[in-house]
Amino acid sequence: MSFGLILAAAETLGNVRDIALIAVLVLLFLFLFVFAVLGLVLFRQVRRLATRVESAVVRVESGLEKFEDATELISGLAGTFTKLIGGGVGLFGLGKIFSRIFGGGDKSSEDEDDDQEGQ
Repeated sequence: MSFGLILAAAETLGNVRDIALIAVLVLLFLFLFVFAVLGLVLFRQVRRLATRVESAVVRVESGLEKFEDATELISGLAGTFTKLIGGGVGLFGLGKIFSRIFGGGDKSSEDEDDDQEGQ
């Protein structure tokens, strides 16, 4: 009779082991499902972030292009002003510019020099 109890205990242990294995497999399947859902949510968030970063990079590039255009324009204007002023400094340089524009200052001094040489 004790042989029957040992056999019943072995069957019971086998059944408990099978139930535990099934429970572990179910839990692993649930973890796999939860992590798959979390991965999809994370992927969607990363995709949205990548789209925003890409649009920000496009805006920064267009801003830099506008800045480069403005820099070229300013350097061109600086060259034009340098040619207009002719390297004059301060009020003396402005006086030279006005005398060139209105044509009064240099002719009279040249005429006086010619008159002094003739005498």
